[in-house]
Amino acid sequence: MSKLIKYLSYILLGLSAILAVAFYAVPKGDIASFETMTNSGQFLTLALLYFTYVLLFAAIILAIGLPLINLLSNPQGLKKILYSRILVVVVFGFAFMISSGKPLEAVVDPAPSVLTLKITDTGLIVTYILAFVSIVTIIGGGIINMVRNR
Repeated sequence: MSKLIKYLSYILLGLSAILAVAFYAVPKGDIASFETMTNSGQFLTLALLYFTYVLLFAAIILAIGLPLINLLSNPQGLKKILYSRILVVVVFGFAFMISSGKPLEAVVDPAPSVLTLKITDTGLIVTYILAFVSIVTIIGGGIINMVRNR
């Protein structure tokens, strides 16, 4: 099973690299040659977006499915999984509560709804919180290791 995952990750990495190189290697003037493939002439952009959707849905399915499979072999791990899920919900709830949802000073057509602005603010706040926690964890872990190895 681990060889399958290893080869699958190599295939996905290679496909990602090929799509990225193709996206940036095609000059913008040559996009008209792809116009026969799609109506908008943005074949590589659409290919990257659909590939991203596939990877996103695969990640969601694996993030939900693999812990459930692990629970069958280790039922005691249910408590840890439950605590981590509750922590994620608390962080997102906190970020949603403090997000403002005020419109930007830019003109956007069509204007986003208040809920869209609030969700965008929530995503930014969660990113800031997780970045702060990561930095504190990295620095704190280094300090703890230095103190323990004294």
